[in-house]
Amino acid sequence: MNAFEKTIKDYLDKVAQSDAVFAQKYDEGKNIEGCCKYIISEVKKSGRQGFADEEIYGMAIHFFDEGLETPEGAIKCDVVVNHTVELTEDEKVRLKEKAMAEYKEKIIREEQAKADKARKAEEAKAKKAAEKEKARKEEEERDQRRQAELLDEDGQPNADYRSRLGRMLGVVVTVGDIELRPLQTIKEFYDEGEAMHHCVFTNKYYSKDGCLIIGARVNGERAETIEVNTKEWRIMQCRGKHNQDSQYHEAIMEAMTNNINKYRRMAL
Repeated sequence: MNAFEKTIKDYLDKVAQSDAVFAQKYDEGKNIEGCCKYIISEVKKSGRQGFADEEIYGMAIHFFDEGLETPEGAIKCDVVVNHTVELTEDEKVRLKEKAMAEYKEKIIREEQAKADKARKAEEAKAKKAAEKEKARKEEEERDQRRQAELLDEDGQPNADYRSRLGRMLGVVVTVGDIELRPLQTIKEFYDEGEAMHHCVFTNKYYSKDGCLIIGARVNGERAETIEVNTKEWRIMQCRGKHNQDSQYHEAIMEAMTNNINKYRRMAL
């Protein structure tokens, strides 16, 4: 390190001791040789022969404040250093005041940035919640429209259901206290599913091809729901509430087995 570089370094070291903001920039890009090369380059560009100390030191501070790059290429010149660097008390006071002001501004900017970030996060969260709620309401409205259409006895879904099962829907079988009666409308599927706590409505058994659903009642009360495969003409399942067998299960199965051909004949 030559005398010029040492003089610049000593000055910048002292500035950094009293200016916290500058110290950070100085430490991050500490390149005294590059700084001095920048100063010499600027001096040569000016064409002047002499500069005041403040001008040279100002260039040194500017180099680090702005994070400038070291000029390319070699620079040949002689630099005369005729004194050591000493900051006056007034300079120290001014630098300290500047450092404190810049530090306060930095803290304010950081706090404002934190507040802005938190505000934006809350706004994004609120927007996301609003979009989610909007989507939920729209889906709920669609479900209500779909269900209203399904439950409309004069609507197309019910017409399709009646057309597919035809005369089988008119076969009601009574065996003692047991009554076997096909579900007549999609609303009856809904009511059956709600009362029996199973999926006959939610799984859309009313739209399954080759499927006949029969409600079994004992003494007028719902007991079990029966699924009949109308392609193979066999009982697929027979379930009571919560998909459990009722106390009448065996009697219902016997009644259905003995009378399944009555429904089969109506399918021909």
